[in-house]
Amino acid sequence: VRALAVLCLGQPEAAALLRRFGATTFAFAIGGQTLSWFRSNPSRSHYEGFAGAPPVPATLTIDFESLDIARAAAEGRLDQFAAIGLGQVKVQGLTPLGDALDILLDRIDHYLQ
Repeated sequence: VRALAVLCLGQPEAAALLRRFGATTFAFAIGGQTLSWFRSNPSRSHYEGFAGAPPVPATLTIDFESLDIARAAAEGRLDQFAAIGLGQVKVQGLTPLGDALDILLDRIDHYLQ
């Protein structure tokens, strides 16, 4: 999640994706346990990533069935639609925000290479 913050600060295109949604909070969970979260406030150019659960309800939560599923998603080896249909990935909250997050996560993979 800290890489999301760096990406948004370093690439205006990434920040522009989130600007449409205003202040948001993403939570990432594995097996129902929230492990990390990301806060975005594009109007202030403020992006942060944290460990643990967010102090406020998340705008969007992505819950991976297992660490292996999360790793496959991060590495681009997961068919997202099939994984959602099979219950391997659960998405709750503002789902259009999930599309923007997917684009950002794809950019992170290229950004880190």
